[in-house]
Amino acid sequence: MRSAYIARIGLVTVMIALVLGALTPIAVAQAEIITGLPVLPLRTHEGIASWLGTDATAIVQSEVAVLLLALLALGVLAAGAEAVDRVRDRRHEEAALLQARIVDALLRDPRLTVLAVAATVRLPLWRRSPATIEIWGQVPTVELWQAVLWVAGEVTSRLWAVYRLHDRIAIVPSIEAYAA
Repeated sequence: MRSAYIARIGLVTVMIALVLGALTPIAVAQAEIITGLPVLPLRTHEGIASWLGTDATAIVQSEVAVLLLALLALGVLAAGAEAVDRVRDRRHEEAALLQARIVDALLRDPRLTVLAVAATVRLPLWRRSPATIEIWGQVPTVELWQAVLWVAGEVTSRLWAVYRLHDRIAIVPSIEAYAA
């Protein structure tokens, strides 16, 4: 999705450059009329060639080369954006898998099944950067709080090398009656 947006921006940029390039001879002609001063002969390739003292075909070839380089740069930009999109999509899938495994592990522990605890996982694009796991909810005791953090840490350490565990769990003793 993002690569299509970048490709559209690149296409619009190329179109603007082509339109401005087509309008240049008109602007030069208007400058001659308004100022009355002779402007360099830039209306044709022959005029440019005579001004530079070169052959007109060399100028046309250089213009084609510049256009091809611009298209190549646009292609490289679009390919890079597509690669980043694929990595981002893969990381979203891995984050969803890790989040599901943490929730499953919390539900497998009979002490933690009835607790209102959830996890949110964010994975970076770079594999060696730390994953961010946010655990939030409410537990009635400190022991259950430690158990939730231990289970989340165990599951995460098996799937991701480096991670940060953000604790957003509130210890609320009044919910102990509901957890029993």
